[in-house]
Amino acid sequence: VSIKAAGVQGVLNTQLAELTVVNQGTAGDDYDDIVVREVDSLAVVSDGLTNGGLYTPTGYIDIDLDAAESLLSLNSGVISTATGGGIINIVADDVDFHSGDDMVIGTGDLVLVAQTETQNYRLGAAAQSTYGRDYSTAGATGDFNLGMQDLSALDDGFNLISIGHTYSGVVMRIGDIEDKVVGVFDFKAMLTDQAVLWADRINVMGDVQSSDLLTMNARLMEVQRQNIQDPLGPADSGVHADRVVINLTEQLLVSGWLLGDELVDITVLGSAGEGSMVGYGAEIN
Repeated sequence: VSIKAAGVQGVLNTQLAELTVVNQGTAGDDYDDIVVREVDSLAVVSDGLTNGGLYTPTGYIDIDLDAAESLLSLNSGVISTATGGGIINIVADDVDFHSGDDMVIGTGDLVLVAQTETQNYRLGAAAQSTYGRDYSTAGATGDFNLGMQDLSALDDGFNLISIGHTYSGVVMRIGDIEDKVVGVFDFKAMLTDQAVLWADRINVMGDVQSSDLLTMNARLMEVQRQNIQDPLGPADSGVHADRVVINLTEQLLVSGWLLGDELVDITVLGSAGEGSMVGYGAEIN
């Protein structure tokens, strides 16, 4: 289905293979938004249109894929609220942004969250093979895979990027998030906007870089020494951002690095000593 219109009214309840919506934003405030409620997987395509994909310069974009393990693919074109400040909210168990670098565009918030409460997350190089191939194409994995290709698709300029959710047992594994050549790919994956990551447990397993504020919220967090893509190699895992803020409720283990150009702020509040990663006696630690 391909739609180009002055405005869009109401919710698009769909069961489609491909969708294009170009909302020109000229019909008034009540028609500015793009709201999609898809039954299962969906591919966004440009259909040869200028700003083809999902585009509104004056409203917000809200996409919800209902079925477990559904995949939102950006095959061509953009997902964009331009400079209008509209939020982009995506609820799906996996995404695959492979239409090119800087093709997910906005100046408001970008929210990426799994549909299934128990879905885990893999970010950066933890979401791809040694040669840079994204795991999203492997089918149902139990993971929301946001690889370096997907991160390269995020244009600079978002007010905030929020990834993940907090639910008991949900693990976020994070590999390299940096500008790096991997195999035939030249990734531009370093975070350049404020970002916040959410999970029950966060495992840093690569070189995570941000030029802005990076906040991590979880119950448990481990910063490992080894890189998931080179487990027998030298130490190559940690977090380096302009500002690093870590908010935990149980325990932090660090064998890699935590570096902040301006700030490293670590809070572990409310620890009960239950379900921790390691213990050194009866005391809370």
